[in-house]
Amino acid sequence: MLIEVITGGAFVENTYIIKGDKSKEIILIDPGSQIADIEEAIKKISFDKMYIVNTHAHLDHVYGVEYFKKKHSADFYIHKNELPIL
Repeated sequence: MLIEVITGGAFVENTYIIKGDKSKEIILIDPGSQIADIEEAIKKISFDKMYIVNTHAHLDHVYGVEYFKKKHSADFYIHKNELPIL
């Protein structure tokens, strides 16, 4: 299993990339403003599908969501109680 942590951004938030050993899917958790660093990390990973999961909707955790949704046709998940904040 691959678990990679990308730390950075204005608020020094963590973004996580998770991929199972035999999976062709990755999960991107809390993609913040460190978009270039995240892209650099995922370039090294072979995958067919991306899922984005956010723990909450604070700006430092959702800054990169729209970018990755569009670029990688990613599905996005967040708790319904966070939608007004989003």
